[in-house]
Parts: sequence; C-alpha cells; structure tokens
Amino acid sequence: MAKGKERQKQRYIREMSIREPIEKPQTHSIDNDIEWICDCLGLADKENDIATDIFKELLRATKDREGITTREIVEKEKTTKRVTQGAIVYHINMFMSHGLVIKQGTRYFLRSTSLNETMEELEEDMLRRMRKLRELAKHIDEEMEKMFNEF
Repeated sequence: MAKGKERQKQRYIREMSIREPIEKPQTHSIDNDIEWICDCLGLADKENDIATDIFKELLRATKDREGITTREIVEKEKTTKRVTQGAIVYHINMFMSHGLVIKQGTRYFLRSTSLNETMEELEEDMLRRMRKLRELAKHIDEEMEKMFNEF
C-alpha cells in the first residue's frame, strides 16, 4: 500500500477509551459535568482545559443545529485565552477519532443532535466492538483447544 493511502487510512482509525476519574464532581454545574465527561473520555484533564472549552463550543453549536468552524472557535476563545487554529484542529480531530464529532462541509457537529444521544451511539459502538472481540476470542479458544487435543 502506498504511504499516502496508508496515512489516510490510519487517520480514520477510531479509538475509544473510558477512564475512571477520581469521582464525579461534588457540585453539579454544566462546566463541572462537561469537564468530567471530557476527562472520562480521555479528551481533557485539569491541565488541558482547551479541549473542554472546544467541546463546550461544539455542544452550543450542535444545540443550535448550525455547527461551528475552527475559525469561529478561535474567535470565541480569543476572549479568554490565546488559542491557535492548529490547536483547535488538533482537538477536533481527536474528538472525531473518538467518534464524538462529525464534519459536514467546513462545519463541525456532535455526532448526534444531543450529548445524550451521542453517548448512546458511543455505547452501541463499544458494545458492537466488544461482541466482535468476544467472537474472535471464542474462535481462538476453540482453535487452541483443537491444537491441545491433537497432542
């Protein structure tokens, strides 16, 4: 396979992980809860609040059903901190590789029309992948059993 095609194929590999952070926020607020979700999904942590800020902008844009461009996120983030468009693109690509965000034209949206629906779809993705892994594990166990029975 050519290098260009190999790189392109790798870009779309989905990575899913769920961390178990210390504990849920003691006080519920939208900011605390969004931070906790981002931390659980491995998207951000206390040292990397840019990802959380970007995620909040994506939530707002999805709620309004208009999506958002990286340029618009840069403009919104200028008021609080200096963020480059490259940093925004990096984080959005990470969200896309986790299956949270989709791109339509130049605009980015959450995968579904709400955060709850997005989480439901991620859960289904994880269950589907676990079923495939279990099927393969069962096949390996059966093949190993055959090998040991031959000796």
